[in-house]
Amino acid sequence: MSWLFFIVLIDSIGFGIILPLLPVFALKFELGAMHLGLLTAIFSFCQLITAPILGALSDRMGRKNILVICLIAIAGSYFILASATTFAVALIARVLAGMFTGNISVVLASVSDISSNNNRAKYMGIIGAGTGLGFMLGPIIGGFLAGTSVEHANLSLVFNIAGICTGTAGILAFIFFKETLDKTDKTQQSNFVALASITIKNIFNNQSAMFLIYLSIFMWFSFASINVFLTTWSVDKFNLSPFHLGVIGTTFAFLSATVQVISPHYISGKKAILLGFLMSGISTLALTLNPSMNMLIVIVVFLAMGLGFLFPNLNASLSFFGNKNEKGFILGLSQSASTLGQTIGPLVIGVCYNLFPINVSWVIIAVSFFLAGLLTIKHMLTASVINYKEL
Repeated sequence: MSWLFFIVLIDSIGFGIILPLLPVFALKFELGAMHLGLLTAIFSFCQLITAPILGALSDRMGRKNILVICLIAIAGSYFILASATTFAVALIARVLAGMFTGNISVVLASVSDISSNNNRAKYMGIIGAGTGLGFMLGPIIGGFLAGTSVEHANLSLVFNIAGICTGTAGILAFIFFKETLDKTDKTQQSNFVALASITIKNIFNNQSAMFLIYLSIFMWFSFASINVFLTTWSVDKFNLSPFHLGVIGTTFAFLSATVQVISPHYISGKKAILLGFLMSGISTLALTLNPSMNMLIVIVVFLAMGLGFLFPNLNASLSFFGNKNEKGFILGLSQSASTLGQTIGPLVIGVCYNLFPINVSWVIIAVSFFLAGLLTIKHMLTASVINYKEL
């Protein structure tokens, strides 16, 4: 578990370096909000297609092999992005990154392999904290390396460093990560297509599983949208530098990671999910008040805490479905559903950002959070599944 945490941490540092600087990349090359939305959406769309495939392959070939391949491929995409001078090359880099970022389903399946029903949410929270810590360190590193000017930001250096981080994670996974899948279990030898079709049918027939997938779509629609366009809006409104963006991203990730580690000891399952959606929706709606910089910091704090309640509980709840040789495929399918939200969100908000006042975008994102909260309330009144202690 310790090596898995460390690998996720280093990989997330690389991803965290890249993420807040994509809007800076768009501004430097004079790309519009639509182009920025497309860079985000194409990444998510490719992840949508490949995540269940990678998860299913890890069920048959082992978690380690697929994890190493994904990390090395993602590192390559960052090196391509570092050399990009046109939108087309940047798009190719994001396609490659999206195709192999399904590695998170492999990581979650590994956690499911080595955890029990009683400690799974705790372990998911630890992995979430590793991701959050990487997202905390990554933005501040990227912002420091990029400099204090959008026009003169050294993005090539930043993206190369991200590639080195993720490539290092791949090497560490190859050397130190021990396989978690029990390859002696004969159930994994069954027909691949038949097993996948049966698993999909079982998921679609399970109302609780589908409910969790719907929530993931809503959450990632909102999170992907606000993650991209809150950065763009902050640069436009407050003239923030890449370094300032890094500080905000680091603060956000630190708070989210802290909540992910601490909250399972006090609140979990459906109550935590509901609280997360409500806090996130209220925080986003507060952006319509044309906040000052100080108020924006308060909003970011509450938004980070809300998302901290959501991430580990949704993942832990989904990991209870299926047997252990279906975990990779199920979590990959869930990740594909999530990336559907990540694909649609930036495209929809990108159009709204260009055509309408910014408050329209914030209201749409907030409504998505609130709809997910209403679905959670409905499910709390009609079903008992979702609290991992009850499963």
